[in-house]
Amino acid sequence: MPGGPSGFDGVLETALYHDAGERDAMERFYEDTLALRRVSSWPDGIAYRIGDGVLLLFDRDGLEQRGGPISQHGSTGPGHACLVVGAGGIGVDVSEFLTTESSPALDVDAWKAEWGVADPTRFPGGLGVPRPEASPRQVYLLQRKTGKIGAGLGKTTGWVHRAALKNKQVEQLRGVNYERIDDEGLHVTFGPKREKPRVLAVDTVVICAGQEPLRDLADALRRTGRPVHLVGGADVAAELDAKRAIDQATRLALAL
Repeated sequence: MPGGPSGFDGVLETALYHDAGERDAMERFYEDTLALRRVSSWPDGIAYRIGDGVLLLFDRDGLEQRGGPISQHGSTGPGHACLVVGAGGIGVDVSEFLTTESSPALDVDAWKAEWGVADPTRFPGGLGVPRPEASPRQVYLLQRKTGKIGAGLGKTTGWVHRAALKNKQVEQLRGVNYERIDDEGLHVTFGPKREKPRVLAVDTVVICAGQEPLRDLADALRRTGRPVHLVGGADVAAELDAKRAIDQATRLALAL
């Protein structure tokens, strides 16, 4: 971990999963459309080089037919623990995604059960007992800051996200130092004195930290002499804020 024991410099491997029969389409997209370089392939997977990292594409049905521990590391099934590093807006969204198999927002009855919305003719105020579905995996949400996780979320929707994490029993840890990753999991300590060492036995780590603006198109247009304006994440990616992006875009539109 070249960046030191308290941070990460990048992601070495990212794994994505596809259904049986989709391999040809995946190859066409990643090789022909995105022009990624294939570095290896095997019956149930392909590896592509992206910068210093590797993108792994797995056939989830092929994984289930394997023997040994790798067969248990697919995208479905029990016994899956996931760690999300970075607890900003993106980290919170990813944590919510990982704690559901399908969004209850797409099913009215499921959504009502999730949030305890009941028939007001039978329950005072239409308030019932929330019955959220259990998360298919244990999720930990970590941040290096000592402040409240989710403090920077939107004023009108932040409470929803925080309640969703609580309902899914996402363990939230703050003031964390990331010490190392090994076969046991992620080793962390807490505070500037690196106290209370703990090992989180996870098999997946999702990094939601260190956003950088993607300005390749803007740079290419500038080289041709065309005027370019940047708003939102393309301007400043850190602490990505939709309110700021909308404000910048509105002011730019009025000025043009």
